[in-house]
Amino acid sequence: MTHRATRLAIVIAVLIGGIAFGAGQASAVLITNPGFEDPVASAVCCINTVTGWSISGSGAGVWNINDFPLGFWTVSAPQGKQIAFVSPAPNPGSFAMISQSLGVGLEADKEYTLSGYVGHPLGFPATYTVALLAGGNLLASTSDTGPLGSFASFQVLFDSAGSPYVGQTLEIQLSSSDAQTGFDDIALIVPEPSTLLLLGFGLVGLGGASWRRRRP
Repeated sequence: MTHRATRLAIVIAVLIGGIAFGAGQASAVLITNPGFEDPVASAVCCINTVTGWSISGSGAGVWNINDFPLGFWTVSAPQGKQIAFVSPAPNPGSFAMISQSLGVGLEADKEYTLSGYVGHPLGFPATYTVALLAGGNLLASTSDTGPLGSFASFQVLFDSAGSPYVGQTLEIQLSSSDAQTGFDDIALIVPEPSTLLLLGFGLVGLGGASWRRRRP
């Protein structure tokens, strides 16, 4: 194999590696108490507060469903022991919401993925809503009815390209139409460009320049 062919093979390998590396690159926006493990409900099933989250409407709190399922849950919490319950019993209850301002601004040209798990205690069907906002302005949301006694995953997607709310503070809202909805393992992910991918393209450029200089 010639020196030129060898160098080309190396550059292609680096480039392919950069693409593979770049595909998995992402960063998580910091959320306080995303798994609702604080405060710890160790001696009782529930506590009517949620650290790091603001409560509005009829009320909300944390529930240790691993130790105190009380016949309402057939599975463990998706993450840790506790979930957030939104809108307290008795049935039918009324609207309630927990929300958190994330303290960071919406970035331009980013694809945001807000995810987590949602479900309802047995006998307490409700409609939940998950919303992503910036500066109090709705960016994207989803509303549905989750499973009874267990949990299903949800995703809310938002592409900030061209958004007029770039720079405004991000906020998450989790709400329930009435008693009762459980939420857990909330995350907000933003893909990041791969520096290795950019390096691969740079090496291609450098390699091409080197080959041109050596051409007779």
